[in-house]
This record gives sequence, structure tokens and C-alpha cells, in this order.
Amino acid sequence: MVSTIHPKHRKSITRIVQDLQAQPPRDRSALAQLRKIFTDSGENPPAILSACATLLNTDAAISGDVLAAVRNVHAEWDSYGNAERDLFNRCVWSSQTRRAVAVTEVNDVTVMLREAPPRVADALNSLRWLNAQTQHAHKAVFTVCGTLLKNPSADHPAIVEAIQTAHQLWPGLADDMRTLVMTCVYASKARAAHARARAAARQQAAEAESVSAKCTA
Repeated sequence: MVSTIHPKHRKSITRIVQDLQAQPPRDRSALAQLRKIFTDSGENPPAILSACATLLNTDAAISGDVLAAVRNVHAEWDSYGNAERDLFNRCVWSSQTRRAVAVTEVNDVTVMLREAPPRVADALNSLRWLNAQTQHAHKAVFTVCGTLLKNPSADHPAIVEAIQTAHQLWPGLADDMRTLVMTCVYASKARAAHARARAAARQQAAEAESVSAKCTA
């Protein structure tokens, strides 16, 4: 794994990580170290350092600047060494509000929605975080889930359209994405009751057809 941080910045990066590991995190000291790198460096610093500065300057869980920082870092993620990745994760977790939404896997969102009560607001923000982290690779699925989570209706036109889109996407979805979509559907009590009623009606129709076939045999 290639490191993008110049050797002359190593000590400063180590100090930043130490500052962010402290309890409570020493954000101001970490920012001062970042400013030193920006000032002393004759070259443009890696995007990950600019992203860290953005994250340390705000406690916001989700904002345009935060999401842009996440996108910029993950666009170069494969080029980072362990030190860079550890640094970025420390910057993310420097804010308590981001801890609730800075997920790394789709299943993390599914777990939120299965809690009692479901953490719908956190799940919505986590979907935005994942969308930035994955460079919009799964935007269609996340948009479907976002629509489902924002509207509890079972038959609103937007919900019907979202479910139709989910059916179109279904064949190409991985198991974790399929589980997420179904969890988003059932996050609404109205939709869950509607889905159970439809399933029961299909079961009754199938049983009636089976009885009719036996009688005419």
C-alpha cells in the first residue's frame, strides 16, 4: 500500500493522531499541526489532509462540506497507507454526532432500522454518508430507501414508484442491498401491514386454487 504523505510530515501526522486519540480529543492542537503542514509544505498536501481539516472544523454529522470531504478521500482511498487511513478515521470520529452516522457497511444501516424504535433519521444520514463514500455507485438503491424512509405511506405515488424501481434493480443487487431495501420497506408500519395483507391474500388464493384443482381432478 502506497503512502501519500511526504516523509517530512510523518512526525506531524503522528502528533495529530495522538491529539485525536486523547480524551477528550485535542482538536485545536490537531488543527494547528495541519496548518503547519499546509504552511511549511512546498507542494499541495494530499486531499486527505484537507478533508481532515474540514472535519475538525465542524461538529456537523452531515453537510455539503463533510460529504465532499468524504468523497474526495475515498476517491483516492486505494492509494493511502495505513497511517493515512487511521488519520482520516480519527478525524471522522472526532465529532460525537458523526459517530452515529459514519457507517462503513450497508448492514450498519439495516441494523439501525431494526432497532426498537427504528433510528430512521440516523439511517437517512448514514445513507448519504455511504453514497459519498462509495462515489455514488449505489445511488439508485439509496434513493429508493431514502424515499421509503421519508414517507410512511403504503400507497403514496412516490412510494409506489420507489418500490417499482426496487423491483427493477432487484436482479442486480447483492444480498446486503436486498436486505436493506426490504428493511426500508418494512420500516413503515403501514407498509408492513399492507405487505402482510397482500401476502395473506396470495396465500389464500393459492390454497383455494389448490383445493379447486383437487375437486376437479
